[in-house]
Amino acid sequence: MRDPLAKAAALAVALRADGVDLARFGRLALQRVMRALRRYDGHVSLRLECPADRWRLRLVLQDAADDLVWPERKRPSAEAARAVKMRKGDYLLVYRIATITVRQGLEDRRREFRNRLFLDA
Repeated sequence: MRDPLAKAAALAVALRADGVDLARFGRLALQRVMRALRRYDGHVSLRLECPADRWRLRLVLQDAADDLVWPERKRPSAEAARAVKMRKGDYLLVYRIATITVRQGLEDRRREFRNRLFLDA
């Protein structure tokens, strides 16, 4: 497996990771989410050169990873935005970008697994 994010996403979802494994998965996804935020055409309220905003991004990314692995534990968005100390609209925008990035890593791994299973036989 060439993509460590895809591998970590597949393992986290398959094993219902918690704690250190889920944090490792979020750490691997951080750089891709930062790149996706930089490429986003709309206005993102986070300034990635500011340490406090990078910390907020990590918390939003952790929420996205938690919701991918444990969908039944999902918190209301207003509560999550308050915990991260962001406006709800800004939180939802960053959360959506983080969720898309994390789900893309999982889909890449699923596609690779399907190709290995059915095409290599």
